[in-house]
Amino acid sequence: MDESFVDKMCTHTDDDHEFVFGNHIASDIHALSGYADQACRIIPKQILVIEVKMKIKDYITLRKTQLDWENPVMAFDIRTTNKGKFEHYMLKEIYEQPKCLTDMSGGVCPNYIQVSQPQRFVILACGSSYCAGLLLKQYLSRICGIGAVVEYASEFRNNDYDESQYYIAISQSGETKDVIESIKNLPKHRVITFHNTPHSTITNHAQHNNNIQAGLEIGVAATKTFTSTCLRMWHWVEWIQHECYYAQSSLIEAIESILDMSDSIYAIAQQIFQYNHFLVLGSGYHYPIALETALKLKEVAYVHAEAMPAAEMKHGPLALIDPNMPSIVFCMEGDSHEKIAHNIDEIKSRHGKTIVITNIDGVEADWIIKTPKVKEHLQPIVSVVVGQLLSYHIASLRCCEIDRPRNLAKSVTV
Repeated sequence: MDESFVDKMCTHTDDDHEFVFGNHIASDIHALSGYADQACRIIPKQILVIEVKMKIKDYITLRKTQLDWENPVMAFDIRTTNKGKFEHYMLKEIYEQPKCLTDMSGGVCPNYIQVSQPQRFVILACGSSYCAGLLLKQYLSRICGIGAVVEYASEFRNNDYDESQYYIAISQSGETKDVIESIKNLPKHRVITFHNTPHSTITNHAQHNNNIQAGLEIGVAATKTFTSTCLRMWHWVEWIQHECYYAQSSLIEAIESILDMSDSIYAIAQQIFQYNHFLVLGSGYHYPIALETALKLKEVAYVHAEAMPAAEMKHGPLALIDPNMPSIVFCMEGDSHEKIAHNIDEIKSRHGKTIVITNIDGVEADWIIKTPKVKEHLQPIVSVVVGQLLSYHIASLRCCEIDRPRNLAKSVTV
């Protein structure tokens, strides 16, 4: 971006943005989309000096240095910032998931780590990435027979480093401060990342970086980045096992069929959106999906939603059940569905309302959302789309600010 361009300040307007051409500053590169067509990162030990024009100085010598405009971090496509026919970016991004997963599925990342009999993985993440990490833990233990623990990055202390372990850091923005702090002092060759932003800060602290390639996500609540993260992790597990379990077409078709059910999911949302408290239950592969669905309800619909393994409900939370606290239950074939069906009966016997998301016949509930069957380990990537749509429609009916939920930011850099 040369000086003559900076000096020519002008504006351009489309349906969603007024673009002011000049210099812009942001803590997350995605925040610049729609306002800049290229970006350059300020590297560690540099200071940004804001005068009439921006200058970069070394923070020790205070000598002027240059932004490397010859090698911009990212070129932006302004068209991706348009909502198109959708009312909200969140809904647009939910509908983009089949394409994201199709585009991302063509081969594995060349930087996949050579795993040499690790004793354990430690997975570090926050928010939706934490829920994805829990699913990865299931994959590693069930498919690979490798132990894993999932920790909130904000609670991890890297003086607990063990050289027999690998550390997996998950951050969609690549700028999540808690995640970066948790890995910055670990040996790079022991750190694996999953992220959606090439050249982000997290990639500087790892030798093995895996881009989920979901494309720009503007809605604060993660949707397509969550499913893309889960599928990229599954690719990685397949690579460890040297086997291919993945049936791309069936997964994409199943998600497309869920999207076709949006109107019927909206009809259910119309009957439950007035409730302020929900239990969300799942087991096995679907416990992380229950957590992610509860998080979506909190983020965009501003309702209290508590997720737990289905069988844990009877160990205390059953006391909460009454007609004013509906339960959303994931009851899938292979995830101890007979026990979960018994949990549903316990809720109904106490006059609780149930919304059951299932891929099997014969389940009784107040409302049933039937999903297509795919392979057991991929079913969560299908089921979570139901949770996304249900949360979105509840939030819409409650007139919430869906794309920019109160008190939240897309990239948590503080």
